[in-house]
Amino acid sequence: MRRFVAVRDDVRRFICYHARAASFHRRFALSLIVDER
Repeated sequence: MRRFVAVRDDVRRFICYHARAASFHRRFALSLIVDER
């Protein structure tokens, strides 16, 4: 059971990290699109 909780914590950290990365990449892509105009 303890291992399951640890895995769930890893998954939550993984999702949080990728959510932050996705928001950063979306902002970066939007700035590139604006620069091209």
